[in-house]
Amino acid sequence: MKKACRTPFMFLLACGVLAAGLRSGGAMEADFIAVVEVIEDRCMTCHDAETRKGGIDLTPLLHRTNASYGNYTKLWIRLENMVARGEMPPENKKPLKPSQKQAVQDWFHQSFVLREGKSHIGPTPLRRLTRYEFENTLEEVLSIRLKAPYRDAITGRIEASKIDSLVPSDIPGESGFDNDAHRLGRLKPPLKELANAVHHALAEFRKNPESMKAVLGRAGIQGSAGEIEMRQVISNFILRAYRGKGERLPEYVTIYNRLYQQHLRGSKDVTESLFHVLEMILVSPEFLYRIESSQGRRTAYPVTGVELATRLSYFLWSRPPDEELLKLGRDGRLHEEGVLKSQIARMLNSPKRVSLSENFAGQWLGFNELLSNREYLRDERWNRESYDEILFFFDEMIRSNRSILELVQSNWLYKRASAYGSKGKGYRKVEGNSMKRLYA
Repeated sequence: MKKACRTPFMFLLACGVLAAGLRSGGAMEADFIAVVEVIEDRCMTCHDAETRKGGIDLTPLLHRTNASYGNYTKLWIRLENMVARGEMPPENKKPLKPSQKQAVQDWFHQSFVLREGKSHIGPTPLRRLTRYEFENTLEEVLSIRLKAPYRDAITGRIEASKIDSLVPSDIPGESGFDNDAHRLGRLKPPLKELANAVHHALAEFRKNPESMKAVLGRAGIQGSAGEIEMRQVISNFILRAYRGKGERLPEYVTIYNRLYQQHLRGSKDVTESLFHVLEMILVSPEFLYRIESSQGRRTAYPVTGVELATRLSYFLWSRPPDEELLKLGRDGRLHEEGVLKSQIARMLNSPKRVSLSENFAGQWLGFNELLSNREYLRDERWNRESYDEILFFFDEMIRSNRSILELVQSNWLYKRASAYGSKGKGYRKVEGNSMKRLYA
């Protein structure tokens, strides 16, 4: 006679216990047996090879060959979460005994949290810049504007940038976001398209003396510039493009200076040779990927200050860290709790925080579809206005640290000022039951 049915999560977590490596001799065997007993007692009625409730068959997890780290990982994690929160078994079923729950959680801890009794870390996937991050990064590195100018909804047009037209969009990974490292790391980057985009960006940069002076230290390159001078220009640009990572700077400077000299011998043109090198830097893996150093350790260790600055900046701004953040990273102060909190507050008070709304919230809540889905583009003026209202709403939540619950229930929103008879352009915050009281 079959036992009462239990949901897959319960069993899976039991399997999670299975996944732990045998600790040693009898203890290992006892842990394995304890988890198998939970699985067989509470899970197999519904999740054997024949029943497969919910499409889940837990039979393979009963075999010792599958009781190791790395097998059925997502299933085990899901099970552990459900068991830990008391959501499995469901309320209408007999709960796990404390000893059964402990057996599952102990096995999961040994398998995923510890490795041979010590904390461990998994591999860090390569993080390639998304198209959105790539464009933002080019803007910061070259101190130019590449995005299409903001078009007020009254004009009715939603313009794509040149970079958007040159570089293909990123396909979201399993997480639902386009910066999914596991997906991007496996895909071949569109190098030809990225190179064309870099070429366009450098052409815009070359036409802007103010940008050239800000980045290269001079508004133009003189034909009489010497090798030492150009070597310093290249060195400074590498450090800027590679987000402050200077561990291998001398090596990179030697490589790119040699490339500069080779091109100069053929072209006899200092400016052309320099821009050739700049283009090579901006299509290199060190620019296109956020590469972090590996210390060759299996236990957890802190990232460097510069790496922490880069992680923080791409999370909050979707662009490289500014000089203040990099300096704190280089000095080792960014790891200090007080400094880190103050920098987060500063960054969230910066206009660059709009990337959290454009990039993160736009994908999370799906309102970026208003700008890309042709189904919504029949009335572009209405479409842009709808997008802006949601964008400004989410940005206000971040800026004012408002409750996340206001996403589903709030007494305020953003509307075009002219829609409520207010003079002036742009948008105003509307608050109150009538939604008619405006704040500048």
